[in-house]
Amino acid sequence: MESTVAEAQLGDPLTAIELTADYAVVGSMLGRVAIYRLADQKLFELAPFSDEAVRGLSLVDRKLYVAIGDVFARVWLLDDTHNPKVIRYANRPHNYSTCPNAYTMQQGTKVLIFTAGASVAHFADLQTDVQDRFSLTLSKDCVPSDFDDARVLFVAYEDRQRKELRVWSFDSKQITSTIPFRSRSCVISHAKLCGDRVLHVYNSRRVLIWNLPTKTCTHKFRAHKRPIVCLSLMSEDLFVTMAVDRKIKMWQGSTCVRKIRIPSANFTLGFPYFVRIVGSVVFYTCDQGAQLLRLQDQPESQPR
Repeated sequence: MESTVAEAQLGDPLTAIELTADYAVVGSMLGRVAIYRLADQKLFELAPFSDEAVRGLSLVDRKLYVAIGDVFARVWLLDDTHNPKVIRYANRPHNYSTCPNAYTMQQGTKVLIFTAGASVAHFADLQTDVQDRFSLTLSKDCVPSDFDDARVLFVAYEDRQRKELRVWSFDSKQITSTIPFRSRSCVISHAKLCGDRVLHVYNSRRVLIWNLPTKTCTHKFRAHKRPIVCLSLMSEDLFVTMAVDRKIKMWQGSTCVRKIRIPSANFTLGFPYFVRIVGSVVFYTCDQGAQLLRLQDQPESQPR
C-alpha cells in the first residue's frame, strides 16, 4: 500500500475534492484549486479564484467545473495541465448580508444555491449553461444535505427538539416526503439520496438506511467505534464511511465488504472531510490535508 501526501503546496483547509482515473483535484477554503496528476505524481496549482471557499468540483471530459462560494463558477479546460484555460465563467450578484447563510452544493456539473430565510433558490448547469430560479423558503433550522436530478434532501431542526428528513421535489416544488425522528437528542448528519433510499449517520457512529416510499428504516447498525467524519456513495449498492479511528469501510447494506486502514491522519479540527475511491486509488482529506492510498487490489465499484 503506497501513500502519497498531496497537500503541501496549498496549506489552507480543503473544502472539496474530486478523483478520476487520471487526476486528483482539491479545492480550499480560500478559493484555491490544485490538480495532482496520478501518472507522474505532479501537483499543479491553478491561479487563485477569490477569497470565497471552493464548494464543489467535478472533472468531466477533461473539463474542470468548480463552484465558488455563493457567487460564481468557472470551467477549466485541462488539455494542457501546465496551462489550463478558463473556457466558461458564470456569476450572480454577491450579497454580503446573505452570504454567511448561503448553502452551495454541487453534483457533477449542476450547482444549487440556497440562502436560509430567503424565498428564492438558484440552479445552474455549468455544462449546458441552463440556469433557473425557483421559490423555496428555507428556514434557518433547515439545512440542505444532498440533491439529484429530481429532489433535494434537507435535515430539519425546527424547534431544536423535533428533527426530520425532508425530500423536496423539483417537479412539484414542494416537500413530497418526510421522515421524523422520535428522539429529541439524536444527531443526524451526512444524509445522502440514493435512488428510493436515504442514508445518513446517526449519533456519530451508526448508519441508518431508509426506504422512502414506505418511510421505514431497513438498516440500522454501528459502522465505527469512533465518530464518523464522512459518508460517500460509490454506487446504488455500495457506500463508504470514514471515521476518526483512521478506518475507511466499504458497505453493501449493513455488511462491511472491505476495511482500509489509514496510515497516519488526524480528524480533530472539525473541517468537512471527504473520501473518494476510483479503481485502486483511495483519496481522502484529514487535518494534514489530502492524501492518496494505492491499494494492491482494486475495488469492484466506482464512485458516482
